[in-house]
Amino acid sequence: MSAAGIVPGGSVEPASAAVVVSDLQIDIAATRTPVVSDVSFEIAPGEILGVVGESGSGKTTVGLALLGHARRGLKITSGSVVLGGRDLLALREDELRRLRGSVVSYVPRVLAEPRAPHRPAAAGGARGARG
Repeated sequence: MSAAGIVPGGSVEPASAAVVVSDLQIDIAATRTPVVSDVSFEIAPGEILGVVGESGSGKTTVGLALLGHARRGLKITSGSVVLGGRDLLALREDELRRLRGSVVSYVPRVLAEPRAPHRPAAAGGARGARG
């Protein structure tokens, strides 16, 4: 395995992968109006990043971009999401499918805490998300 977390054959080693998001921008596809802009952060191996914000501030939109995915009507227009030395936004859909669920995943709050009321204002600390 290389220092970047890539094992021979091009697969990403999940335990050693760090995340680097740089200058992420997501637009409304039809109008090119930005809904998320200039988002950058790094997550070191073993580190947890909590993102908090008001309802509709882009938390889920940014979280889905970490999977190389944008909701219907949106488009990731610039930036990079590097995981284990690979820019996920530069990968083909079939390559992304192989990584989703095994190397990178998204767990909606309602699934993570099924008995908790879905009140964004009640989310605290590292359990919330901000975008």
